[in-house]
Amino acid sequence: MRVHFYARHLYYLPQFLPVAEVMSESHEVSFGYSDRVTRGEEQILRRGVTMRGWPIHGPSDAQARAQQADILIVGASAGVEDLAGASALVVLLFHSIGMKKIYYTDTHPRINVRFIESDYHRTRCLEYAPEVTTHAVGFAKLDPLYGEGSPNDLSLPSGEEPKILYAPTFYPGSIELLGHLIPSWPRDWQIVIKPHQFTLTNPFYRYQRVLLQDLSKQYANITLLPLEAYNILPAFRWADVLVSEISSTIIEYTVMDRPIVVCDQVHLRWHHRWGGGPYFQRRLDTELLSKIDFAHRAVRADEVSNKVQYALEHRDELSAFRQAGRDLLVGPYDGQASRRIAKLIEEAVA
Repeated sequence: MRVHFYARHLYYLPQFLPVAEVMSESHEVSFGYSDRVTRGEEQILRRGVTMRGWPIHGPSDAQARAQQADILIVGASAGVEDLAGASALVVLLFHSIGMKKIYYTDTHPRINVRFIESDYHRTRCLEYAPEVTTHAVGFAKLDPLYGEGSPNDLSLPSGEEPKILYAPTFYPGSIELLGHLIPSWPRDWQIVIKPHQFTLTNPFYRYQRVLLQDLSKQYANITLLPLEAYNILPAFRWADVLVSEISSTIIEYTVMDRPIVVCDQVHLRWHHRWGGGPYFQRRLDTELLSKIDFAHRAVRADEVSNKVQYALEHRDELSAFRQAGRDLLVGPYDGQASRRIAKLIEEAVA
């Protein structure tokens, strides 16, 4: 059978690749990408797919290729009606573990099967779209962590110094606040910054990009990961502590059972600062927020450094909470999510 993965952005790739590896054992795999992909993304996307021996199609013919597929796998439901052939099985393999409401509400009548991480998420999804066959299988993106290999290997700092991974999102995020405070953090910390792709590619967030680039140029202990480092998993292996905001990344990192520090203070645009509460209630999943008890929380950005130091000195303090959060939100973590997905897809088309 012909299996086609359609990517709207480069950051879909870490979720797609493990599943494609398994599907390619028995089926013909191809990739396509949308016109939303920037030129920089395009080169990396093409290299990441073709190095594994699969064809990849650009916007000019990706839609036609998608319509010819027996199985179409997408990372979001937008535009799926134009991509799917009449007889194709359409699979929604969402690109992140959600903290936003769209994670549960992103559905479309043309979606036949949706794969979700845990029973908790499955129950929530079925509240919004009970008609969509939904399976809880774990998070395929994390499968490579279970083995000994390190996917998409990066040049990461070595040494015995504390290793801090700062993985901010683009909006609403903490870059504008923490970016000016990181130089005051202890100089014996090795700090790796893994920004969201939009920080590196979207002109609207140019200020964030310039700020982070300046930090990495001025301070020897700060490393900014480039766009080529689209997969955060090698940095997960490397880090002693993760710093982020309320984001999918903190859920993913629970599988490492290492400390997490969340910066609750984020930068808001002027029109969102008035009545900030309603804005967050519209955008974020407030029920899921109540489940985040596995991280050290910094109410203000200037508290993050102290929280990180405390986390380094008390690494096991929230271990039980991290493991419970992993079980609740990541679901089964055994490196086999991709195989479960492939098996259930084959059963659906049998």
